[in-house]
Amino acid sequence: MKNAGATVIITARNEPEPPDYSFHFIAADLSKSEGTEKVISEIKTKFGGLDILINNLGGSKTPGGGFRVLTDENWELTIHTNLLAPVRLDRGLFTLHD
Repeated sequence: MKNAGATVIITARNEPEPPDYSFHFIAADLSKSEGTEKVISEIKTKFGGLDILINNLGGSKTPGGGFRVLTDENWELTIHTNLLAPVRLDRGLFTLHD
């Protein structure tokens, strides 16, 4: 779990195949608040906090056609995945240092 003196923690919905034990993996869906809470809780419990955070989450499952074809559900899923997920994670991990 140590790379150049750092403990590396990653999260995704599914564990990589084959598992890589050079880092700590947390399975979670960050587009949902309960997934973010799981990650924050595990990091707080096992590591006490973070020194560096790299947010690399994003995606879209929206159909083509632009704003005319997108439903409120499409917009909400995109906002939860691309905006609220990293905000929740940043806010939750930042409060670990308060």
